[in-house]
Amino acid sequence: MGGTEGRIGIVVPDFARTADKPITLSRWTKKAGQRVREGDRIAELMCDKAELELAAPGAGVLVDLSTSYDRELAVGEVIGWIDPSLEAWIWDPPPEHPTAIGRCRYCTALLFPGDLRCRNCAALL
Repeated sequence: MGGTEGRIGIVVPDFARTADKPITLSRWTKKAGQRVREGDRIAELMCDKAELELAAPGAGVLVDLSTSYDRELAVGEVIGWIDPSLEAWIWDPPPEHPTAIGRCRYCTALLFPGDLRCRNCAALL
């Protein structure tokens, strides 16, 4: 899964009444590594002081949620991915690595946001 084949892009929708106003990411309501169903609320977008909910465009595991908060987003921009072929790997990180989001299923090394390959064994995630 190094590329985007098979993945579902999470796209900034065209909010017709607000398309001329800047859109920013307020927060992710789900974490990378969590399984979502189509239609689940996964993020909140802000547009001209209105909070807009973003629903999952498909079912799978959230991966690569690297879009930074409060950055102006363009309509149609991909801000994350859902991978329907992965099993959920979210877990409570150890206290010494609070930003870890899981472990590699091959070598159990810690995984961090944005990892597409294990940093230890280089397995594709």
